[in-house]
Amino acid sequence: MKPEGEKLATVEAARDGGNLVVQAGAGTGKTTALVMIAEDRPTKSGLYVAYNKPIQLDAAEKFAHTNVSARTSHSLAHQAVGREYAHRMRGTKREPSWELAKRLGLRWCNITRDVSVAPHHQARIAGDTLARFYQSDADEIEARHVPFQNGIQGAQHNVLVNAILPIARRWWVDVQDKGGTMPFTHDAYFKMWALTRPTLPYEVIYLDEAQDSNPALAKVISDQAAQLIIVGDSCQQMYAWRGAIDALNNFKDAKQLYLQQSWRFGQAIADEANKWLRQLPTPMELIGHPGMDSKVEPVEAPDAILARTNGGAMSHVLAELDAGRRVALVGGGDALARLARAAADLRAGKKTSHPELFAFKDWEEVKRYANEDPSGKDLLPLVNLVENHGTERILEATNALVSNEDKADVVISTVHKSKGRQWPTVKVAGDFFAPRQEGDELPTISNAEAMVGYVAVTRAKMVLDRSAVAWIDDLVDLPEEEGPAQDGELIEMEPEAG
Repeated sequence: MKPEGEKLATVEAARDGGNLVVQAGAGTGKTTALVMIAEDRPTKSGLYVAYNKPIQLDAAEKFAHTNVSARTSHSLAHQAVGREYAHRMRGTKREPSWELAKRLGLRWCNITRDVSVAPHHQARIAGDTLARFYQSDADEIEARHVPFQNGIQGAQHNVLVNAILPIARRWWVDVQDKGGTMPFTHDAYFKMWALTRPTLPYEVIYLDEAQDSNPALAKVISDQAAQLIIVGDSCQQMYAWRGAIDALNNFKDAKQLYLQQSWRFGQAIADEANKWLRQLPTPMELIGHPGMDSKVEPVEAPDAILARTNGGAMSHVLAELDAGRRVALVGGGDALARLARAAADLRAGKKTSHPELFAFKDWEEVKRYANEDPSGKDLLPLVNLVENHGTERILEATNALVSNEDKADVVISTVHKSKGRQWPTVKVAGDFFAPRQEGDELPTISNAEAMVGYVAVTRAKMVLDRSAVAWIDDLVDLPEEEGPAQDGELIEMEPEAG
């Protein structure tokens, strides 16, 4: 394949051996660009760091004829540290949180007179804290690693932090002991490896999907003496809420190039994507595939429906099932079924142990939190779903799902789970958070919401139904003199504050 202008520019930019950041828009073929760079310098030893095994296997095939080795970060960590703990991985069994609470000697923790955290919830939160620490670039477990819990906020969260930190730290001491007995995960030996400040014996290191980097891995990569080629799309950062960072902004001295020519869809869908990009601090503006006649119009029977929230996804599951279609839900319906059962318990005046709802004493309290507290807006689609359809109907629907997507008439997904995927026709759901007019000020949306919208509209190849988010038209106000970065243009961007 003859390299087009943008990809050829990345190849040329990499030749001087300096660090390179490639901002690759949706469908622009970033992996192809990396392979071209490797082919251009066949004697340079390279390492492509993949997020998971499927990506690693795919990359290994693409880089097979080059001098680049495709590895997962966990395989690197296992080779150096993990195999010394193999017996702990083999001996690990799933243990319920109440059993762990007994082993840790936990008792009830009183947050306020009205809110108490049971021992098994403390054990679960301590495990979640440890998981966040494993992914972070911190040397020790800190207060920031204790996750917020629905219904426990402000000073109440501080009380919870003071209770959880000693538990998580005791757990971490056990994890590092080869004779320890607490649950041990792959991320545990990965963190131990990262803390050794490893040196990777490669001349060039490629980090893909860098906009949602594991901070611990990003630090390992940034500390290397090799040439670093960091690739991703800052506008598709989806997992900052769980601790991921945008490593693309970590390399201040690197040259920065943009891939803006998408090969996934035509100009009509590219234009729609650009409306969301204009809400973000980026000069990127996608250009559609010149050979694809994509359309933006209503679709009666789309291949996929993408929702902002789990509750929104479930609303469409119910509607599609009622229409007689076979429905597949990306990720399955187990998580929603557990939420529905938890809601049923709260509606019946019982407490629930569900991680997202355990702090509430009844369903009315959940409704107030979802409707009145900004922190609870993600629960609002679930609340409306339960109020409108009832928990039994939701449970019936989860049982009716098709497990094989190939046998479904329609695939329904949250936008987060749709990342990296594409369908011929896509409909965007109506549970996105449209901005409200505040006085005379123009309505705006947060960067996080703009990123979710951008990912949603760029999953379609031929037809996009964006009727439910047509309100984005009211926010588009781009001066005519501003336009896309030119092919191969080097652009300096200030990282977003915070």
